[in-house]
Amino acid sequence: MKKTVTFLLLLLSTQAWSQSITIKIDKDISEAQKKSTNLNYENYLIQNLITYKIDTLTVANGKISIPNNTNTLTPFAIARVQPRQAMIFFVEPKNNFKLTLSEPSLTIKQAAGSKAQDDYLQFMEVQSKLQKQSQTAQAAMAKTKNQDSIRDRVKYLQLQMNAEYVSFVNEQKDNNLGSYMVFDIANKNQSIAAKDLQGVFNQLSEQGKKTHFGKQVGNRITRLTAMDVGSISPDFTLSDAKGKKHTLSSLKGKYVLLDFWASWCGPCVKEIPHLKTAYKKYHEKGFEIMSVSIDRKKAQWLKAVEKYKMPWISVIDHADNAKKITQTLYYVPSIPRTVLLDKTGKVIGKDFRGAALEQQLSKIFDGK
Repeated sequence: MKKTVTFLLLLLSTQAWSQSITIKIDKDISEAQKKSTNLNYENYLIQNLITYKIDTLTVANGKISIPNNTNTLTPFAIARVQPRQAMIFFVEPKNNFKLTLSEPSLTIKQAAGSKAQDDYLQFMEVQSKLQKQSQTAQAAMAKTKNQDSIRDRVKYLQLQMNAEYVSFVNEQKDNNLGSYMVFDIANKNQSIAAKDLQGVFNQLSEQGKKTHFGKQVGNRITRLTAMDVGSISPDFTLSDAKGKKHTLSSLKGKYVLLDFWASWCGPCVKEIPHLKTAYKKYHEKGFEIMSVSIDRKKAQWLKAVEKYKMPWISVIDHADNAKKITQTLYYVPSIPRTVLLDKTGKVIGKDFRGAALEQQLSKIFDGK
């Protein structure tokens, strides 16, 4: 009896780990495409978008396959390199997932084993129809003199698409499908304001906000808010070229410009003369600059510090991504990025270029 129980447990254990993700590739490719050295429909990359693990696979017997080792609803990306194209699909844990793709378009013909994938496809089908209607209306707008009614139609369709999106997120508010949709919107719109992203984020439940992508969006909102005018800038401590530690809050009582830059950033380097002019003119009146480098190679930053001889505080962000202030406290999608703080550490302006900083400081210190 004991041996039988052990055998059953082993069988169950084997079955639990035997699930797979299998993708069938249906190809309708011309002879010219087959012969082209610039096209490759035999090799694909599959990436788990939670663990970031990438598998490189070659089609065998018309299929590619990897084990389904997921323990939560997980988005995957499948991509080919030549011609470059990718798409997303959603896999549920403890299921055999099957996908049939059509080449050369890399479109889905059939999916089985994931209700989340079915829901996602239905949503995308609705969005695609609305998008095509909008494109048709916009094309018609260019051919008619009376554009008001068509313009109203386009606006209506856009509102419908937005409403469908919000409704879908709300339907999937507890899981990684809903939170990924919010994460995807944030990634595709790098300039989205914190309040706008917060509005979409609030469609998620508390459970959804605690998912992998929910946490990332929450972190993004926190970092975006840190850069908003009126917010108190988060405190941090970083080291300069000599190893001396500098803490932002120690500069309270002064107007401080946080300057995010890198030695390899041409536009950043072009701003240095403007920063020097402002620093020379207003430093004695209570103005300070703290330049935060995002250089990955510290040696390059050290050379730049020596070369450009910036007379203000110059520090470098942590090497560890988990500790970087640009990953945990501040949202810096591009550089140069500047944030001006008042004497209390509150954000009063950002993204100054050229003489704009000097003009702002003139208002503060000279009353002009």
